[in-house]
Amino acid sequence: MRILNKVIPLLVLQIILLNWNLTAQTDSLLVEFKKIPQTTGNISKLIELSYNLITYNVDSALSCAVQIKQIPLADTDYDLHCQILINLGNIEKVSGQYDESNKYLFQALEIAEKNNLISSKIITLYQIGDLNRCIGLLDQSLLYLYMSKDFALKNKVSLQYPELYDHISSTFYQFADTIYPKFRTAKIPNQNEFNLEKSTKGDLIELCKIYADSALMLSELDKDNRTKLSCLNILGAYSRHQRNYNQAIEYFGKAIEMAQQINCKVDIPNYYINIASTYFDEKQYEKAIGIGLKAYQMAVDLNILAYKSTAANILRLSYMEMKDYKNALTYQHIQAITREEINSKKNWDNISELNKKYQTEQKQKEIEVQKILLDSENTKGFWKNIVIVCLLFGCIVILIGIYHIQKQKRVLIRQKEEIATQSEKITEQYERLEKLDQFKESLTHSLVHDLKNPLSQIMANIDTPEVIHPARKMLRLIMNMLDVEKYENTEFSLHKEVHCLHNILAEVKTGQEMGLREKNLEFKFLFDDYRILVDKELFVRVFDNLLANAIRFSTHNRSIEVLAEQLDDDTLQISIKNYGEPIPDEVMPYIFDKYRQFGKNDGRHSTGLGLTFCKMAVEAHGGKIGVCSKPEEGCIFWFTIPFASKTAEIEEIKNSSHDNNPKLLLSKTDYEVLKEVVKQVKEFKIYEISRFHEILDPLKEVSGSAVNDWISLLFGTIYVQNIDEFNRLIKLAENGQTKNSDCR
Repeated sequence: MRILNKVIPLLVLQIILLNWNLTAQTDSLLVEFKKIPQTTGNISKLIELSYNLITYNVDSALSCAVQIKQIPLADTDYDLHCQILINLGNIEKVSGQYDESNKYLFQALEIAEKNNLISSKIITLYQIGDLNRCIGLLDQSLLYLYMSKDFALKNKVSLQYPELYDHISSTFYQFADTIYPKFRTAKIPNQNEFNLEKSTKGDLIELCKIYADSALMLSELDKDNRTKLSCLNILGAYSRHQRNYNQAIEYFGKAIEMAQQINCKVDIPNYYINIASTYFDEKQYEKAIGIGLKAYQMAVDLNILAYKSTAANILRLSYMEMKDYKNALTYQHIQAITREEINSKKNWDNISELNKKYQTEQKQKEIEVQKILLDSENTKGFWKNIVIVCLLFGCIVILIGIYHIQKQKRVLIRQKEEIATQSEKITEQYERLEKLDQFKESLTHSLVHDLKNPLSQIMANIDTPEVIHPARKMLRLIMNMLDVEKYENTEFSLHKEVHCLHNILAEVKTGQEMGLREKNLEFKFLFDDYRILVDKELFVRVFDNLLANAIRFSTHNRSIEVLAEQLDDDTLQISIKNYGEPIPDEVMPYIFDKYRQFGKNDGRHSTGLGLTFCKMAVEAHGGKIGVCSKPEEGCIFWFTIPFASKTAEIEEIKNSSHDNNPKLLLSKTDYEVLKEVVKQVKEFKIYEISRFHEILDPLKEVSGSAVNDWISLLFGTIYVQNIDEFNRLIKLAENGQTKNSDCR
């Protein structure tokens, strides 16, 4: 008793915490349930929430299930009807209202059989079998369970229902653990595993173990945690039956731990009851009382009468063994009241015939309907004759109408045949065009890939500006074609870092110097420097495309201006302005579309794919892009990007904006990461862009910011074919030299 005096306060504290948690979880699920509109499309989600509520409060779960049943459904929504009825039947079964559970499950079975709903029929049959097990009709339970198993085997879906095997295992355990004087069913069809009248308890308990192991394996494959919990409980009960008490307590403990992890607390009282019973069998009565008190209080909090009665019984027996007859009498009284409460819901003799009663009631309803129809026929005899006369007159009119309809029908048939012939021709033409389009795309993709590496090789081996400049234009077009095609079907993989806007623009300007000189254009930065949060490799491409576009459309001896302005929503708007011809209004909505052309027939106003790539890259960063154009005011392409900060020290920004060779701070770990990669990269030619991507892209996903900066800088040198800077970065990674970049 001294141990109990220490244990009971701890149990009370745990129960208070559990009760608070259950209330909070119940309120949370109810709030979520109320938020979801009660419409046909949300029924599956509502059913899931109501079933999850069983874990915390059976009454709340039942209330939600009743609300779901009141949602209007179309007569043809047979599967949804079945789901709602099965859900109601399961919740009523847990709450102990077995007659209501039986009614709903048989209604679901009737719908499933009439409409050949395989899954619903399988589930309903084994749920009816489990209901019979709860009532105590174990032979009836096996009858329905094997009907479900046989039907599932015939349809080759038996392995999809671990809960079926779990229910069979539970029924065999009760058979082995209980003495039944006689059976209502002499033979269970569709099985040859056992004989009800000749099988021993040992045979039945071994069948229990076999089906429990099968159910556990299937539940793990199907990730069915609820069934897995039940299997652990059955295996614990099996071990207890075999008097392997330590293993039994281990199985029950695993079930409790898993139930707490997945917030499935509805059966935790049962697991504690089984642990208490195991301690009772070991004659450790004080431990049995401690665990039994916890199980009893949880059953009270969850309002599960069956568990409340069972917990009270184990407490009664344990107190009697401890010779504490006062508490034993108290829990005997509680058990009697609980059993009476269960029995008051339905007389047990009547419950044992629930399925027959339900079928009888259905027959009586059909008889009543027939009587009403017969009375109605007798009272309408006179009117029937009047209707017949009217029908005869109507038939004459209809025959005349049919003649004219048939005449029109023949005309329509001829027209329909002509339409069908034309439709076949159109389909053939469409299929032919579709094949041509696929061939065109495949051919374009192959040509672009075949052109990329030779063009890069030319750029890497020729220093003549007159060759490098048009070659870079061609490489830009090829890269745009490849990336637009790629990112139409996949998402951008972004590696955002903070960079100085001046530095990025200075790098882009270097690659466009010849184009600027050809038209005597000045590239102006009309803004203080900003730090932007972007993927540098992508935005070098974005600015390169926009600057090339501005150079192409600008008139000679003018300027191209870059402006930047911080907006109210923590974004930065960047604009690139040129003073070329205005863009026609009719093409403005399509300017960022693929292969759009506008303007004069000389081809100077072709938008190509560069603007399409810019739009995709900006939107991948969460920004927007647009264009405005007015006569005499020039053409402005603008876009928004995330704003990092505006630097306070203007001189520092200016200095960093002219630093075209920023260095990196590489840690010892970064050096080790790059060590193996550099060995492979050194074997590549600078124009073999695809091979660089194959090696470096996966490294971005697992490396730190310094390594990602090194990769971005390296791709920048590859894109502009800057061999000197490429070699410097390779040597930097080989030697492990470190230094902070100015724009960090």
